[in-house]
Amino acid sequence: MAEIDVVILLCKLNELLMEESLVNEVKDQIRGLQTELKSMCSFLREVDEKRGDVINEAAEGIINLARHADHVIDIFICSSLGQNQKQLMETFIGFEANITQIKSRMREIYSNQTKYGIIRCTQFEEVGDNLIAGERRPIVKEPYMLRREHVMLMLLDHLIKGEFKLAVVSIVGAGKTTLARNVYSSVYIKNYFDCRAWARVPSGCKQYKEVLKGLMKCLMPPNASIEVMDGDGLQRTLSNYLSNKRYFIVIDDISSESWEDLKEAFPDDGNGSRILLVGMSTGQNIYRFDIPLLDKEERWELFCHRVFGDGNCPPELEQVGRSLVDLSHGRPSAILLLAGLFSKKEKTYLVWLKLEADLLRCLLAQCHSKSLKYQVLHRTLFSNSYNGSPHLKFCFLYFGVFPKDFEISTRQLFQLWIAEGFIQDNSEAIAEGYLEELVDKGMVIMVRRRSNGKIRKCRINSCLLTFIKRTAGEARFLQVVSYHGYPNSLRVDFQRNAINEDSADFINLEALSLHSRSLLCFAPDKDHLTEQLDKHIGFSFRLLRVLDLNFVVLDHLPHGIGNLIYLRYLRLNVPSLRSIPSSLCNLRNLYTLDMPSSHISSSPDDIWNMQNLRHLNFGSISISAPHPGKDCISLACLDHLSTLSPSSCTQDVFGSLPNLQTLQIYGDLGSQHKVLSKSLIKLHCLKSLRLAREADSSTQLPMVLTDFQFPPSLTQLTLWNTELKDDPMPTLEKLPNLQVLKLKHNSYWGRKLTCSSGGFPKLQVLHLKTMQWLKEWTMGTESMPCLVCLVINPCAYLRRLPEEIWHLKSLCKLELWWPRPELKPRLREIEEMDRYNILIYPSGL
Repeated sequence: MAEIDVVILLCKLNELLMEESLVNEVKDQIRGLQTELKSMCSFLREVDEKRGDVINEAAEGIINLARHADHVIDIFICSSLGQNQKQLMETFIGFEANITQIKSRMREIYSNQTKYGIIRCTQFEEVGDNLIAGERRPIVKEPYMLRREHVMLMLLDHLIKGEFKLAVVSIVGAGKTTLARNVYSSVYIKNYFDCRAWARVPSGCKQYKEVLKGLMKCLMPPNASIEVMDGDGLQRTLSNYLSNKRYFIVIDDISSESWEDLKEAFPDDGNGSRILLVGMSTGQNIYRFDIPLLDKEERWELFCHRVFGDGNCPPELEQVGRSLVDLSHGRPSAILLLAGLFSKKEKTYLVWLKLEADLLRCLLAQCHSKSLKYQVLHRTLFSNSYNGSPHLKFCFLYFGVFPKDFEISTRQLFQLWIAEGFIQDNSEAIAEGYLEELVDKGMVIMVRRRSNGKIRKCRINSCLLTFIKRTAGEARFLQVVSYHGYPNSLRVDFQRNAINEDSADFINLEALSLHSRSLLCFAPDKDHLTEQLDKHIGFSFRLLRVLDLNFVVLDHLPHGIGNLIYLRYLRLNVPSLRSIPSSLCNLRNLYTLDMPSSHISSSPDDIWNMQNLRHLNFGSISISAPHPGKDCISLACLDHLSTLSPSSCTQDVFGSLPNLQTLQIYGDLGSQHKVLSKSLIKLHCLKSLRLAREADSSTQLPMVLTDFQFPPSLTQLTLWNTELKDDPMPTLEKLPNLQVLKLKHNSYWGRKLTCSSGGFPKLQVLHLKTMQWLKEWTMGTESMPCLVCLVINPCAYLRRLPEEIWHLKSLCKLELWWPRPELKPRLREIEEMDRYNILIYPSGL
């Protein structure tokens, strides 16, 4: 862990050496520093293994020097901007002196390796070698929830038929929150209740008003008045809103005392509403639902599925394997960590026997009481998995910036990892591989996957979050600012700082400004915090690389935001913003610009100067084509663009986005039909396209899909509210690489769909959603030969499915919502074949 800062600095130096604007003298100094730092990497890895006061002192010295060098380089680049030749020479002399001093001190430490008991290596690894991802991990379903469906069904049954208030209880690590989340996300719950919301009571939280506000924001339309309401007003307003509705509320990590403060907000009208209290052990008129731990066969099945994939354990390993699994006492979280550790080890009897002996020795040495046994086992397993994955350490510790039980968007996570410098070659494919590996090891929980099988949402196990924050703090990797012990607990020398909701009322941002490279805020709107952000961000935090303020609603861009020239990642929530100021385009190092609440009607020409931009995300944005003759006439790195106005979908604009892979377009598609239909073909690398028509389309011209020239590279297409009059299938079935097709919300107003023989040669996923007039669907032979998943939700007049569907050998999942009675007999016949996973919603139809 000690080498984090050195490795990240080396990656930064590699990037700097590729800058043509740097003079040779500066590059020479950087190369010299690079050489010294490389020699430190193997030394610091030895430090991690040996420990000891003298060793730790040496490691601390190197870390401080690396951070000082990083600071010196940033200050030099910042100071040299706009200087004349004389000023630049003076700045360089100071820079040279600082770097020379740093290199001299590093040599001094390195020359004393024998003092620290470390044998000098004759050669060292190249930086980045420990960051290279291995093979892409196969997608593995979560066997725990598959095996425990009966527990989930029992809980669902209690929710539908049981008491108004229900408490889910069990010991630590039994999977209470996981079970509750699966129930909350269940389609049964979504269809049975009028509305639903999830809230978590932060550890030690006394501010029950914040929990109520969070629920109200989730359930109710935007209402500024709730920010000034007192507790009684919040309870009364929420209670009035929920009255006569069949609602479902989950409150996680709640104590009996917290429930007393909240309970008046939830009316019991006897109409089937339910409150699920996760973690609360008892209470008056509250039904207790105990989650049973895994029995011997369940825990063994879970372990085998995670370790062997097919669930089959070699006979010679079964005895020692079962002995290992019994150490978990049936806790799923411990079994997942155990399986993650053993799946990466050689699968031989002697190796497993040695690992078992090591675990037992550790338990005997550290465990002085039965109640501590699970904690010691959990910590030991986690430490082994963590220390056995050096290339994943940075990425894993970064989960510490997120609040407890926070569902993390993987798209956001990968962009953050890349902006922080953790991912070699800035590759999202490598980031995806890292995350899959962390899930395989049981260190991260997969929440949802996309239709293409990639992880969409993930979260960290709450049992591990404490370990992560402690480890990250000890390594000075990141700091989560907390009210506990403030201000004495605040460290101003951390480069990564996260602000969570319990610290937003008192945080002094200026104190963090000098060393901060990353600032992420997960606190809701607070006047104190908003004022400080506006006052300090653009002026005191000049060296920031990551700034995420999406949870704070701003009424304007923070002053001086264009000064943050090192920014790689910027995420803001500014609903009133209508135009991008030119100063924002000064951020030439920006990889990600994410402002989903802003609707931009005009963009400056300077946006084409943001040559490193990879992800551009707005609620909507209009972009003019670059002027001929300008130095920068394309955004060659741009990979993701949303949501683009149709008026900007010209051949000149698309021709200047040569590597764009993901595009979302929303607006009046009909009026721009002629231009849009001919310009998409210019996007030679486009893989994912979403075309969405404005909801109020009564005055819009119709779209004609046959006029569209789609790029052959397209693998995923979504149409939303396009109100097509002609059957889209004859056009779309010719796309050679299309794998996912989603026709949503009135995308087609016709009565018949026809798929020709041999059409859709690579289609794997098909969604037909809310096609109000669709009555008939026919398929030719050998159409959609690769189809795996079909979702129909709902198509009220569709009386039958094509018989050819049942002859597709690849089809394994069929999901139907509100099917017509005429479909039921055939569906029952197909269900009895036990070949397809057929899901019908609501259940019982």
